[in-house]
Amino acid sequence: DKTNGGWINESIVDYYVRYADVVWSNFHQKVRKWITFNEAWTFCVQGYDSGTHAPGRCTSDSERNFNCPQGDSSTEVYSCAHNVLLSHAAAVKLFRSKYSWTGSEIGMTNNCNWAEPASDSDADIDAAQRNVIWQLGWFADPLYFGDYPQIMKDYVGDRLPQFTDQQKADLKGSHNFFGLNHYTTTWVKDESSNSPALWDWWTDQKTSSSAYNQYNGTVIGPRAESAWLYVYGAGMYKLLHWISDRYNNPPIFLTENGVDVPDESSMPLEEALNDTFRINFYQQYIGNATKAKNEGVNLRGYMAWSLMDNFEWADGYTKRFGLHYVDYQNNLTRYAKQSAYWFSNYTQKKS
Repeated sequence: DKTNGGWINESIVDYYVRYADVVWSNFHQKVRKWITFNEAWTFCVQGYDSGTHAPGRCTSDSERNFNCPQGDSSTEVYSCAHNVLLSHAAAVKLFRSKYSWTGSEIGMTNNCNWAEPASDSDADIDAAQRNVIWQLGWFADPLYFGDYPQIMKDYVGDRLPQFTDQQKADLKGSHNFFGLNHYTTTWVKDESSNSPALWDWWTDQKTSSSAYNQYNGTVIGPRAESAWLYVYGAGMYKLLHWISDRYNNPPIFLTENGVDVPDESSMPLEEALNDTFRINFYQQYIGNATKAKNEGVNLRGYMAWSLMDNFEWADGYTKRFGLHYVDYQNNLTRYAKQSAYWFSNYTQKKS
C-alpha cells in the first residue's frame, strides 16, 4: 500500500525517475556506462506471476505450486514489465537531457535462456522462437522497435498493456548497448492444443520448457547446483546470433554468465576450491561467445558471474557462483578458486 502496489502501478515511474536523478547527480561524472534495470524478467515473472520472489504475488494454482495470499498472475506480470519499460524510457530521457557527457552510455540488461526445439517439427521450432520472444523480445522489442512483439499482442490480447504514441517514441532508441545475462538452455515443445486453467506468462506462449526432452528424455546438459541451470554452451552462440539478427547487430555486453558447482556449499574448503566444473563451464560458454564474435556478432564485453560468492536472489547464501570462495562462518575470509586463476590467465592472454 505504501508504494501503491509497486511495479504494477504506473505511479512507480515517477518514483524511479526521482531515484535515478539522485544517483546520477552524484555519480554521472564518475561512471561511463549505466544499466537502468537488471533482469526485469526475474522480478516481474517470479514476483508477480509464480510468486516465488518478492513481493510474492500470484494466482494460487496447486498444479504448478503457485501459492500466494494475493495477486493476479494473468495481468500483474505484464503490468510490472510495462511499468519497468516506462520507467526505463523516462529515466533515459532524463539522463540524455541532463547528465549525458562524451563517452557515457546507457542501456538495460535482460536475462534469457536459449530455447532449443524439442523436435525438428515446425510447431516445436516456432514454439522455441516464441519462448525466446516471451523472455527477451518482451523487453527488447520496445527499446528497438517501439512496441511489444506482434505475436505477444496476438496471444495475450487485452491483458497486455498498450503504449501511447509518445511512449513508443520515448522507448524506441532508448539504449546505447544491449545488456545480456545468459546461463542455460531448455528444450521447448509446442503446446498449442492445451487449454490451461490459468492463462499467464508461462501458458500464454503455448509452450513447455524443460531440461529434459519432452519426447525422449534426453537431458540438455550437465546439471549445476541450481535446479534451473544446466550446462549447454552452444546456447550462448545461438542466442548471440539471435539478438544480432533481430536487432541489427547491436553492441552487446554479456553482463552475467556463470555457474554454481554441484554440492559446492557442502564441500570441504579444499575440494570447493578445485572447481573444475566451473572452469569447464567457462571454457564452453566463452568459447561459444568468441565464436559468435568472430562471425560478426558485435560483442563488446564479457563479465563473469561472479567475482565472489554472494547473496543470490531468493536462494540467499546457499548457492555459490563466485570465482572466489567466501567463508561465511569465519570472518568472510576469501579464497581464490582454481577458476579465478584460470580466468585471470585466460583474460591476460586474450588481452
